[in-house]
Amino acid sequence: NGYHLLEEAARGLSVELFLGLADASFKEAERLRKIGDATLAGAKFKEAFSMSELAKSYSTVYIAFCKP
Repeated sequence: NGYHLLEEAARGLSVELFLGLADASFKEAERLRKIGDATLAGAKFKEAFSMSELAKSYSTVYIAFCKP
């Protein structure tokens, strides 16, 4: 039904958002690494990993508890 399609779209957008943020953080980390700012680059790499983990966790929780 329409409600389930809306739920699927919302889940997809949430995962897409987390992965988009992870990608942006990774690209920024690469840029910082290239200019020699290892400390900030490391923080951005950790941020990218965290956003990827959020996407994975969101999908796992959705599948376990929300998907009919």
